[in-house]
Amino acid sequence: MAVTPRENQRMLISSEHPLRSERAVWPTAALVGLVLLASAVNASAPSAGRLPDVLDMPPSVRTNATRAIVSGIAASGSTLIAVGPRGTVLRSTDNGTHWQMVSVPVSADLTSVRFSSPETVWAVGHDAVILKSADAGATWSRVLDGRILLETLRQAAQRDARLAKEVERTMAQSADPDVWPTALFDLMFVDDRHGFAVGAFGLLLATTDGGQTWQPAWDRADNERGFHLYAIRGDGGRIYIAGEQGVLLRWDDKAQRFVRLQTPYEGSYFGLATAGDTVLIHGLRGNAFLSLDAGATWRKLVTGTEANLVSAELRDGAMWLATQSGDILGGAMVSDTLAIWASAPGPDLYGAVEIGPKRFAVARLSGVSTIETERTPNDLRPGAVPAQ
Repeated sequence: MAVTPRENQRMLISSEHPLRSERAVWPTAALVGLVLLASAVNASAPSAGRLPDVLDMPPSVRTNATRAIVSGIAASGSTLIAVGPRGTVLRSTDNGTHWQMVSVPVSADLTSVRFSSPETVWAVGHDAVILKSADAGATWSRVLDGRILLETLRQAAQRDARLAKEVERTMAQSADPDVWPTALFDLMFVDDRHGFAVGAFGLLLATTDGGQTWQPAWDRADNERGFHLYAIRGDGGRIYIAGEQGVLLRWDDKAQRFVRLQTPYEGSYFGLATAGDTVLIHGLRGNAFLSLDAGATWRKLVTGTEANLVSAELRDGAMWLATQSGDILGGAMVSDTLAIWASAPGPDLYGAVEIGPKRFAVARLSGVSTIETERTPNDLRPGAVPAQ
């Protein structure tokens, strides 16, 4: 497993940024360990010249797909896509029963994957990588990477003195003068043409042409200190961004920017789920909060865990959350207390998606797998008959 000098420096920058008093533990914590392990292996090997760049080579396709390390997972119908380090992309077309590793153009670490339609899938990752599939994950093309973004930023910096300083500061820390070294963590589309991507150190990009091109949008968010932005979600015309040190932003259509919302917690939020005016935010040490009025007021949820919360969903008056330790928690929106629906201890869990009654597909440090639960969100609907 080869690691380029830029990857090593990128990880050091990410974990030692002077503005950060609390470091992210999802999803990059596991990747840091992998990078350090690979660095130790490479250090003991004979030098054979400059290593190929992760943006110039596809990953090695392995046959044992289910054991590949994954950090993000998404589903559309019976098709599931999972992504992970070194350009790993796994695909299942039978609801998670069988998996196949799919080739992509880069071997950069991928952090998250999202469907924007049943056939259109997006994956994001380190070195500002954005990949797109127009055939439900069967084949992939590169839409953006750190080279393309750097050129875009340099052009924009000619008209923006503040951006010019940011570009100069960041590239002074990069091990590669031709690649913007920042990671992307999530992406979403508002409609067929408009979307946003979010990432480390406040990276915010916008597209108005369906993802063909991406432009910097730092100036459209109340995040002056450049905190990491981990997740972006929207429903019912509202878009939210969750991030480091209690950052929660909501799109203000009138102001055409993301404005800061006050929340009861100053720790990091790793994700969120929305349903109309209902918003669920979750993050470090089992902390989760629910708002029924678009973020105006919040209720703290009793999760019964100190594990990090890495995935969540709202549906039919119910909610579920997945913990990094492998539990699926669930409860009704009218309640403040969540119960354990399933417990599957094991290597760290970094993402989960509901794929059927009492069944979840999960992304873990040990690969993709499924978790069976005792209950489902349908059991909590008003008047519902509990599932047998």
